Amino acid sequence: MSILLLVRNFVPAHEMIERGEWNVSEIARNAFDVEGKVIGTIGAGRIGYRVLQRLVPFDPKELLYFDYTPLPSGEHFPVISAICF
Repeated sequence: MSILLLVRNFVPAHEMIERGEWNVSEIARNAFDVEGKVIGTIGAGRIGYRVLQRLVPFDPKELLYFDYTPLPSGEHFPVISAICF
């Protein structure tokens, strides 16, 4: 998932390795963690819902989504989600 690549600075770390360098402290200093963050998606259709499901194990503070319809009533979602209008 692209969000994890961005927050963990994967691209700069990969470029550093390609140059033959490896400075973990420099990469880790600018990295973020998803834990305790509020994460939002636009739409909770087939793809958006799967993205929300995959983010649950990272223990975000809250998962939000913007959609015109609520999540399916039969679905159990372990993290508080909200419809933002």
